[in-house]
Amino acid sequence: MNPYSRLAEMMEEKGAARNGYEMGDAVVTRVSPLVIKINEVEISEHICCHPALMLGLNPAGISTAETALKQCLTGFYRAFQIHVGDRVLVQRVGDRFFVLCKVVDL
Repeated sequence: MNPYSRLAEMMEEKGAARNGYEMGDAVVTRVSPLVIKINEVEISEHICCHPALMLGLNPAGISTAETALKQCLTGFYRAFQIHVGDRVLVQRVGDRFFVLCKVVDL
């Protein structure tokens, strides 16, 4: 074996051991049950997601005379609630996929 090839292999192994878990973006294709699509692959198993991202609340349906509160809740919830077609940040750890947050354009 070429000594340079072996050196390159050792560097890859050490780098893989020291680097964190891979992260990337995915597209939500279904919310309940949660299904995401990474590149062209749909993933429906071993997905971990914070429940607040998928509560399905309707702040507009809250009966209160406080319109400012309702507007605040609606805007806040709209910012992090995920829907079909949304992009999400995903961290892959082994065979599990952790949905970390919704990705929004600025």
